[in-house]
Amino acid sequence: SSRSIIGSRRFSRTSTGSMADKSCSSPRPWSAQRSLWKSRLPLLAVPLLTGLHKLSWVDIDGGLLHQAPHHELWEPMLVCAIVAGTGYFRLPFSAAWWLTMVAALALQTRLLLGVATVLSLSVLLGWYGVRIAHPQAVSALWGGLRFCPAGGMSETWWQVWDLVVHLLPALAMLAWHGPYNIMTDGIASGSVDGYSAVLALPLNLLWLEALGQSLPPRAGGGGLLWRRRVWPWGMRLADTDAAYAIELPDDAWRRVYVSHWFACGAWAACLLLPTDVLIAYATFMLMGFLRQPFTNGWWILFVLALFVRDGELFRGVVACNAATVSLGFYGLRFLVPHFFESLVNAWLYEPVRRWAPRWASAALDQAKGTTGLYLAVRMGDLCLHFFPTSIAVLLFSHCLTAEAALISLPCNWLYWFATGYPTLPATNAIYGIKPDMPPIMWRFVYISHWVFCCAVGCAGLVWRHLVA
Repeated sequence: SSRSIIGSRRFSRTSTGSMADKSCSSPRPWSAQRSLWKSRLPLLAVPLLTGLHKLSWVDIDGGLLHQAPHHELWEPMLVCAIVAGTGYFRLPFSAAWWLTMVAALALQTRLLLGVATVLSLSVLLGWYGVRIAHPQAVSALWGGLRFCPAGGMSETWWQVWDLVVHLLPALAMLAWHGPYNIMTDGIASGSVDGYSAVLALPLNLLWLEALGQSLPPRAGGGGLLWRRRVWPWGMRLADTDAAYAIELPDDAWRRVYVSHWFACGAWAACLLLPTDVLIAYATFMLMGFLRQPFTNGWWILFVLALFVRDGELFRGVVACNAATVSLGFYGLRFLVPHFFESLVNAWLYEPVRRWAPRWASAALDQAKGTTGLYLAVRMGDLCLHFFPTSIAVLLFSHCLTAEAALISLPCNWLYWFATGYPTLPATNAIYGIKPDMPPIMWRFVYISHWVFCCAVGCAGLVWRHLVA
């Protein structure tokens, strides 16, 4: 009946504290293969980790560990085949991680070992992040809502299984092969190079694409990509639930995927990018994570640039972002009449009313609308935006090269990515503009940054070519 079906999808905490299905009966009993996999996997962890631990003693730079040239494609093809195969057979993404570790131990190549190490961090962030935010996700350990815990095993047993299968291997891989290698007692790149970190970046989307191809095509209207369940047209990130059956909200699945991209992207950036570029990117992402205005991040970089001795590229990034900050801010002041007054209200009047003493709030209310306060607010705007950005452009104009412009190109995208907001207009929660601007105005801010950086970068490349 419909009530029994609905009841079988609900979990309740019993008197012993375990999560169990109310009826503990499922139309899909565990298969012999699933029972074998679940029961034997913890036993495989010991020999696997023992072998991977021995590889941490291998001298990679000395050539004792095979390191194929990057033009050889069999290793990336093997990794992609493992990930696509697990997705197509609707196995968890952690199964692809496990099989990659097995392949790394069997073939003993740096690329496979590096990809497995990066995926270890991804599993830690994604799996335990969703576990903390949504405790019901623990049911994914035994097959989600499609199955009951097999053999009447308690949740405590599954927690131990999770530690042996997920937590301990991931922590061990990061300790032995990550950037902090306990065998050398120092900071080093470990087994991961930039190529393996970049290769790991799109693997969760490859897994999702393979999962979509394993599902039956949609019937009815829509384009071919929609019917064939191709991401992002016909497949959503939340459709990952087809492999886990734990029914999480869409935002939870989005955070799982974003955590993977962040782990891989940050790891690759640390290995491939200069230090000053990392500082710039990290500053903007930190401001986005803290949900502070983009201008605050630029101010931090501007102050650092004033005291850095050797940092021509860093100063060029500061100058390029100074121009785009001024372009976006004063462009909105011209295009949106209420933009500036709304910012003054959100960042001056409201904080004073909320946090300042009553006498200060009363004095500000009395001065509101007077010429003196109007001039003070305008002078504050010039000191916060116009004068600093103009000074930065004048001081560091000789550093504004094509490389600095192209490096500045993704700064506002990284900031938006770190905020976690799904759309550009949603970032108004940071700025507090009331009434909100049309969506095209938010696109103007971001697109003007990209256009300026691209124009400066292309102009610099053309000028360099003409001079050469």
